[in-house]
Amino acid sequence: MGFANLTVENLDRVAKKEKKAYLIKFTSASCGPCKTMVPILEAFHQDNPQVSMYEVDVDKSYDLSGHFGIRSVPTTLVCEGRNILYQFSGVTPKGDLEFVFENIDDEYFREHGEFKKSESKDLFLWIGVGSAISFLLGLFFYVIKFY
Repeated sequence: MGFANLTVENLDRVAKKEKKAYLIKFTSASCGPCKTMVPILEAFHQDNPQVSMYEVDVDKSYDLSGHFGIRSVPTTLVCEGRNILYQFSGVTPKGDLEFVFENIDDEYFREHGEFKKSESKDLFLWIGVGSAISFLLGLFFYVIKFY
């Protein structure tokens, strides 16, 4: 699987051509974690062939790296036109990439630029309360057994 090379010269053409969200990976030949991302991105592309994927070598394209504000590699951007919708830094699990593309049209995401966090605080509170009650009951019956 090959990524199309993204350069300063073809950035405008790519941004105008792509009608859907696409992926840009910023990488370096000397970057170990970047090499770790290769099979992850290959598997993602195999399962999502409709997603266009582009590559920028930060060692060869200082201008483009600077344009996007890339400070470390690997960095993976999910873009639409000239807009960055989401950014991953470091090695990114395939599931995280899939989640973003599956939920790219989420209303909350489009408005806030992030995904709505689940409100599971109440669940954790009840799990904690249930655990405390179970412990106290166990302790109570343990004490009663020896008296």
